[in-house]
Amino acid sequence: MPTLREFVDDVGNIVSRVTESVAGVQHSTMQFGIHLPKDLIQEEDRIRSRHGAPGSRPLKAAFVDAIQADLSNYLSDVRFVKEIPDLMIRVDGLTLRVDIDIRPVFLYGRYRKLAAISPRQDGPAEPAEAETRDVSPVREPACIP
Repeated sequence: MPTLREFVDDVGNIVSRVTESVAGVQHSTMQFGIHLPKDLIQEEDRIRSRHGAPGSRPLKAAFVDAIQADLSNYLSDVRFVKEIPDLMIRVDGLTLRVDIDIRPVFLYGRYRKLAAISPRQDGPAEPAEAETRDVSPVREPACIP
């Protein structure tokens, strides 16, 4: 089980892995999360309750904030959001594996037909059609003097 000291030392490692992974992806918002081992969370709760610090900041939230602050130095044009991110990043606290999900972008709007293009007609579809066409000369109306 990793200790708190190892987590603090791994912030730079996690930040470098994330920046390498998102280097070729265009995005403006990001959501960051971490999965910590259950026994570490239980140990943290036990220590907080024993020392009478139930109002102190939880380890998981503090660790995520430290990573986001460090990431902000490298990715200055990215905002961290809670809902509808372009990228969703999850870190496994035990193996330090970084998973990045690229969220789809949906464009909503009205369909507009920009050009009316009729299909090309080379000739009649069937030879019988050509024979049934009326090809009589056009009659001119009579002139009244």
